[in-house]
Amino acid sequence: MHVCFGWRGPLAVALFVAMDSSLAFGQLHVAEPAVHAGTVLAGKPLSGRFEFVNVGNQPIQFLDAKPSCACLKPELPQQLIPPGGKGAIEMAVRTLGQPGGPSAWAARVQYRQGEKTAECTLVLKADLISEVSCEPAALQLLGSNALQAQVVIKDSRQQPFTIRAVNTTSPHVKAVAKAPETSNGITRWVIRLEVTDDYPDGRREEIISIATDDAMYRELTVPVTIVRNTRQRIVPTPVEVKLEAAAGQSAARVLLVRDADGQPVVIEGVASDHPAVTGSFAAGPGNMATIKVRCTAVPASAESLRTMLRIQVKEPVAQTLMVPVEVRTLTTITVP
Repeated sequence: MHVCFGWRGPLAVALFVAMDSSLAFGQLHVAEPAVHAGTVLAGKPLSGRFEFVNVGNQPIQFLDAKPSCACLKPELPQQLIPPGGKGAIEMAVRTLGQPGGPSAWAARVQYRQGEKTAECTLVLKADLISEVSCEPAALQLLGSNALQAQVVIKDSRQQPFTIRAVNTTSPHVKAVAKAPETSNGITRWVIRLEVTDDYPDGRREEIISIATDDAMYRELTVPVTIVRNTRQRIVPTPVEVKLEAAAGQSAARVLLVRDADGQPVVIEGVASDHPAVTGSFAAGPGNMATIKVRCTAVPASAESLRTMLRIQVKEPVAQTLMVPVEVRTLTTITVP
């Protein structure tokens, strides 16, 4: 099973505690802490509903929901839940770009009841069929000008779809699809993205919308976070990671995160959109932080793997850096 799971330590145990049967977390009773959504095509909407009852004698206030990966979006009730009150927590998963097979996503939900704070772990499961993929599954563009990127859409079916149009949610973000190329039974479209110089400063969330002629994949969406600043405070070096190794071997590289003002950088977590790419972190050297990016097993094909590494910075300012990662397979030539 693929577990989209960026947590470590005791939380890893909590994930599997909630995999079966109903559970009471403190005075919050969840009928099904693990919901199986069945078989889902990667790229199609996936969501789960977790119904609960407040079996205590005091109201429950939901505080926060920490997803195991950036592809998971939990939605908590905003109102107080009175004693005996019922409700539901919704969780949605962005499945485009995720590997096929049995998969699980988890959210750690924190709530307050009276003077006590408690938490529970909810798990959404599904069997993904990944015949259409996107690399990377999400984008983040940082900088002051010349912001560009690309995404690669792949269709492994014998009769691939045709991309009819590519649109974005901003007139300042241009997206163009190149002509498709087919090799080894896989059809690929490269979509080039460019942010115009008149894009407003600040942080904004945009969407690339890809329309196809296939009823099963009528629309594919790729989220894009754009942070345009004349001066970037937290800077990763390099801004893009490229790994190379022979098929089946591991590859690693170190990147540094520094503060433009020279303050100590504290990292809270590192996660990747692809299970084969992981990241670990440590303080130093000096006021910087070190991130080690590792690919546990380079794909056994000539194709490159593209994904996004998400670095959660806690100090000196709370910020999520997104660093593109590309993994290439080195070709081994046998000399007779």
